[in-house]
Amino acid sequence: ALEDAVSQLRAAEAAAQSARARQSDYRLRAPFAGRVLRREAEPGDLARTGTPMFVIADPADLRITADIDERDIGRLAPGQEAVLKSDAFPGQTFPSRLTELTPQGDAASRVFRARLAVPAGTPLRPGMTVEANLVVARRAAALQAPPEALSDGRVRVVLGGRAPAR
Repeated sequence: ALEDAVSQLRAAEAAAQSARARQSDYRLRAPFAGRVLRREAEPGDLARTGTPMFVIADPADLRITADIDERDIGRLAPGQEAVLKSDAFPGQTFPSRLTELTPQGDAASRVFRARLAVPAGTPLRPGMTVEANLVVARRAAALQAPPEALSDGRVRVVLGGRAPAR
C-alpha cells in the first residue's frame, strides 16, 4: 500500500509539474516593453500561432520607414539629416536622421527601404503618414524663389508692376 501511495504521489507531482510548464505557454508576453496600440483579439478567442493578438509600440523608439527610389540611393548615407512633415501638424516640420538603408532594393518597384530616427518627445504617433525630405546638400547663400516664379529655366521678378524674366 505504501509503494502504491508513493507511486501515486510521484505521478501527481509529475502531473503538477507538467501542468505548471504548460501554464506558461498560455501567458502572453510582449517581446519588449511598450504601449498597446490596438487589440486584435477578444477575451475568449482562440489564440493561434502567428496570429497577432495585440499591436504594441514603444513611443520612445519611434522610427519612420520610407521608400527611396533607386535613382536617389547613391546620394544617401546613414547619419544624413531629414525633415518630416505631417498633414496632422500643418506648417510644422520635425527633425529626423537617416539611420539605415536596406542593402537590397525591391526588384519590381525599384525602391529601397530607409529607416529614419525621430527624436523623443515628438508629437508624431505610430501609424501616421509623413512626408520625408532627406537633406543631400546645404547652401548658405542660396537664392530662393517660389515655384510659380519659374518658367523655362528663368525666374520672373516683379518690378514696378511688371514681371520680366531673368
